[in-house]
Amino acid sequence: MGLTRMLGAVLCCAFFQPAHAVETIETGMPGAANAIMWPWYIGISNGFFAAAGIALDVIYVPTPTGLMQQLTAGSLDIVADIGVVEPIHAVSKGAPVALLRITGAVPPYEMVAQPAIKSLRDLRGKTVVIGGLHTHLCIRHTAADAFFRGYRIVIVKDGVEVLTNEDQKHGLQYLESVYGARILTVDDIIWELVR
Repeated sequence: MGLTRMLGAVLCCAFFQPAHAVETIETGMPGAANAIMWPWYIGISNGFFAAAGIALDVIYVPTPTGLMQQLTAGSLDIVADIGVVEPIHAVSKGAPVALLRITGAVPPYEMVAQPAIKSLRDLRGKTVVIGGLHTHLCIRHTAADAFFRGYRIVIVKDGVEVLTNEDQKHGLQYLESVYGARILTVDDIIWELVR
């Protein structure tokens, strides 16, 4: 009888792992759902966080300053994609905030494509769709890169953002007038794809 119990205990330990508690992390993000947060959404959608025992509770806050205030007050555990200005100010004032910057192996202002595309030359004469952060800076440089390589350019109007409406307006006007970019919403792009 002792051997049966011991064998049962070994089998239970081998095949039945204890349930792991999921840790919920209050995650602050600026504004509303947008293209800048795609890596986070992809991680959530593909179960990367869940596989690590993490559940992200995404909370949108209207401004980066508001995000830092909530983080330093303890209402948020982490803040995603707000740049460096607000965190540096918070640290300089003694706030208990740590800075972490994760960057990919992509040079600044360079375009990224599907793995099937071996080089940017493979896109010559094709249309590239650009979205991201800082319409008047990063998007502008990426569009210049595309323009000078001979690509047609579409800027996702609701997939780019900047800190002020004025910079957004001037950034989009510049892209349209200098690089001949078409400025379309996500809905416009989807409509063109399904026609």
